Amino acid sequence: STNRFKLVDLKEVLARWENTLAQVDGWNSLYWSNHDQPRPVTRFGDEGQYRIRSAKMLGTVLHMLQGTPYIFEGEELGLKNVHFDQLSDYNDLETKNIFKELTQQHHESPEAAMKAIYLHSRDNARTPMPWDGSEKGGFTTGQPWLGLNPDHKQINAAKDLADSDGVYHYYQHLIKLRHEEPLITTGVFELLAPDDPNLFIYLRKGEHETLLVAGNFSSEERTWSVPDDLQAKNVDVLIRNSEISDSLKKTLTLPPFGAVVYKLQ
Repeated sequence: STNRFKLVDLKEVLARWENTLAQVDGWNSLYWSNHDQPRPVTRFGDEGQYRIRSAKMLGTVLHMLQGTPYIFEGEELGLKNVHFDQLSDYNDLETKNIFKELTQQHHESPEAAMKAIYLHSRDNARTPMPWDGSEKGGFTTGQPWLGLNPDHKQINAAKDLADSDGVYHYYQHLIKLRHEEPLITTGVFELLAPDDPNLFIYLRKGEHETLLVAGNFSSEERTWSVPDDLQAKNVDVLIRNSEISDSLKKTLTLPPFGAVVYKLQ
């Protein structure tokens, strides 16, 4: 399938995890991806114009949940899915079987089958780590088990680390916040705007302070009407991935794939 996920469904599942585990003093494992899943930027964000911003947005809404975040290698660089030209470039048996099933049993065209593979193949997360833009990505001088992502000359660790506004440094900031803000560990989770198809907004509530976390999962600017009880408080911006207001007034405006964390007192 080439259907996109539905954010309302995703929020419902994440909220259920947070609330159910909290009732039994449980502790969650937080992750967008692993070696069997496609890259989160492609799956949940934008692998084109907003790749860097959407990678930061996904990091933000995950790291402010209660639990332990797991970052799969390359996620902290905003790596995207691999687009190999031909089926023989892939190693994964499941990928080859899906191609066979789609073309032979479901009579899909090879082009349509490859499109599904670009989105879902387990090899998306298994390409060698692109440390730099050299021929083998600084990964090896030999022959790796799988080809590097063809975009590794543009998207690699050396390039991202050299950018003070890159994904890696943003992730460092997120991790630092988890050590500095007790509410990320102890705050009570509350999902807001559950039916909004584009915005993921939630609170982490303490006795005297609250964190408001907001992420825009769409490529359009989106606005949200801020509930009265969250307005006109003392507000600090803990982190944001783009130009977003310092204050929380009647309306919160988020640019495409924008994300922000406010601390309200």
